[in-house]
Amino acid sequence: MSSPAHAVVATARPTLERLLGHARTLLRPRAVAYAERSGTQVATWTAAAAFDEVMPRLASLVAGRDRPLLLPRLDAWQGSIEVHEGLVRDLGKSRAQAVWDVAAGCSLLIVPVCGSIGQRLGTIVALREGGEAQFSAADLRNAQVLADLSALALERAELVELESRRAHRELRLKRASEEIAASLDPEAVVERLAEQARAVTGGEFAIVLRLEPGATRATLAAAAGIDRAAARAESLDSGLVAEVARSRRPWLGDASGWRGPATVSVGSLALAPLGTGARVRGVVCVGHPDPQGLDHEALEALVELLRFADVAIANALEHTRERRIAEALTLGFVPAPLPALPGYELGLVYEPAADAITGGDVYGAWELNGGAIALLVGDAAGKGVESAALSAMVRFFAEARSADASDPLAAFAEVNRLLARRLPNDVFVTAFFAVLQGTQIDWALAGHLPPVLIENGEIRELGPGGLPLGITEEPQLERGAHVLRPGATLVAYTDGVVEARRERELFGRERLLELLRERAHNDSAQQLAEAVREAVLAFSNRPQDDLLVLVVRRSAG
Repeated sequence: MSSPAHAVVATARPTLERLLGHARTLLRPRAVAYAERSGTQVATWTAAAAFDEVMPRLASLVAGRDRPLLLPRLDAWQGSIEVHEGLVRDLGKSRAQAVWDVAAGCSLLIVPVCGSIGQRLGTIVALREGGEAQFSAADLRNAQVLADLSALALERAELVELESRRAHRELRLKRASEEIAASLDPEAVVERLAEQARAVTGGEFAIVLRLEPGATRATLAAAAGIDRAAARAESLDSGLVAEVARSRRPWLGDASGWRGPATVSVGSLALAPLGTGARVRGVVCVGHPDPQGLDHEALEALVELLRFADVAIANALEHTRERRIAEALTLGFVPAPLPALPGYELGLVYEPAADAITGGDVYGAWELNGGAIALLVGDAAGKGVESAALSAMVRFFAEARSADASDPLAAFAEVNRLLARRLPNDVFVTAFFAVLQGTQIDWALAGHLPPVLIENGEIRELGPGGLPLGITEEPQLERGAHVLRPGATLVAYTDGVVEARRERELFGRERLLELLRERAHNDSAQQLAEAVREAVLAFSNRPQDDLLVLVVRRSAG
């Protein structure tokens, strides 16, 4: 009877099936098998059930043979005794003898399959009826030619297998790295690392242990595939974690030297240091219940992933550090909440640019000696910590110089001189500064977008005029004054409003004026500020620049 070829290597299956097909055509055997160099039976074809019992044992015995062999009978081969004993042991004496009677008189042909540089890939073994039908020298030559051609095909299949696995591994690592780097929160990055370490290695669970300078224990930072309560800290005095931390080298093997969770069955374990050079942030442990569940390929994938993860953690820590610096710089200079002003209501919306650490827009509202309120809206050039520092400096100078000045607007000119002496040539600040006392507002513009005044159904802008602060020590400010009538609304904003972009289209000044014209009479000051923000976000999805809107409205009564 005929049975199909059985192959365990997916990539090589078509090649092995063709090999057996050609062997059947050239050699006309009763049974044929290919055994890879490790002795594992890879593929077989048999013409009778009895050979199904004989060929696996025969293939495993001849796999290590490096020379061809041609014998008239199987039982004339010295290895046949071991084959027979194996049949008796597994099938019992009676059944084994029946099988042996079919195979023992068959002619035996063995041909090694060697690669292009002489390395042995495997072995072809075949059986045919004895007597006049036995294998001949011509069959041996044909088998050797088949072995040479098969070697080329198997080497190519192996290269394809390796390339496929490499490409799959690279894609898996790329996706895992992108997932880890998708957050700038250090704790979230570490949590994602545990999940992805488990995924790329095929482990049952993964644990990230954090190392602190001078600490005697590695603390648990994250876990995946295991209850955090079951995971625990590890001593750095001895054990696998301590060894990996000290040597800065990965480790793969059984779990006998690990002090991990007693509630988890671990057959194989992979550990790798997290860090570069002499700095080790932690140790990542991946476990599998199968002793063969983690191999060197899994360990290599873990090591490669940790290289990406170390960069992602460093970026997240740097981002957190910059955010804290920016927050520290601006702490105390941000008016929250806005001061109460009898006869007026104030509204404020501030939206930093998407993914920004902090904004560079300047704003403030503070009380001056005598009860007047100072208002400041501006935009500092730059991004990140630098712009946050500049914003804080402008806000501080403006408040400090104007607090007890007899002419706050003249004091604001002093702010320009202070900045011009300190800022680099390519750094400047645009600003709108105003003093509100009673019904009158006195204002100064320093290269900033002119505020919008809505009054008695009319809408107009204050300005434009002036140079930005910090360009020259001689102030060139546009000054003005206006008596606000009951219900009058003043809206000051930064360029993040009108320069919000959707593809190549800007939100623009006209959209802003139309919105204010429609909403100013019905919305409160805060509602109006929020309406501007919502319109901008709806237009551009996310702010590309800092967005600031300050609304001042005189009560109607």
